[in-house]
Amino acid sequence: MEILKNLAEDLVEAYTPSTVAIFVLIGLFLFFVESRSMAQKKLKSEKLLLKAIGVLYAIGSIVVYLIIS
Repeated sequence: MEILKNLAEDLVEAYTPSTVAIFVLIGLFLFFVESRSMAQKKLKSEKLLLKAIGVLYAIGSIVVYLIIS
């Protein structure tokens, strides 16, 4: 139990606004750039998957930050 408590404390310390910004940028990159490259290659399911992952990265990182703060 002590290990989980220490892990949670370390997560709170490591999850800073700059970390959130990096995750949001990665999500936007996946949503706009990578999904467009999949569309050019005519890979429709991969395009949809990348868009979904991009949205999850961007919104999820903000939500986690708000919960932790």
